[in-house]
Amino acid sequence: MDRSEKMLILISFFFLSVGSNLNLVDAGCGPDNCQPADDGFYGPQSPVVVVSDADFQCKVEQSPQVVMCQFYAVWCPPCKNLKPEWEKAAVATQGKVTFAAIDVDKSPCTKGKYGIRRFPTMKVFVPGKEPQDYNGARDAKSLETFALEQANIANTERGDCCPK
Repeated sequence: MDRSEKMLILISFFFLSVGSNLNLVDAGCGPDNCQPADDGFYGPQSPVVVVSDADFQCKVEQSPQVVMCQFYAVWCPPCKNLKPEWEKAAVATQGKVTFAAIDVDKSPCTKGKYGIRRFPTMKVFVPGKEPQDYNGARDAKSLETFALEQANIANTERGDCCPK
């Protein structure tokens, strides 16, 4: 075995061993491995809908409403800074747009599916369209404005002239 083959084996071993910690290797996704949403970050009185691997599909992907979803980690300082702004935007858009949040440390299947590597990551889910990243400002007013614009576009495309 020459030096390049040894190096290739060493690199492969490294990526296989580290990859499982980075969710690059199948995390064993499925109903048996899903954990219920834990609202340790967003409390039970929060206007934000807390989701998990178990209910992400029905509450976010298949929602009839536009959903702004924050992929967060409880230990992440920028996530903690975004939390009050996310909640204010959720209150301001209630009934028109759903603001959701998913703890990626407890939801490795969804984290892997969407390739989440930075926190917080925000995506907008518009019914019938591919989710898009939100890279705008992180204040409540900007989040609210963007979310309502997405809802108005979705309503116009569906033929709803007067969104509720």
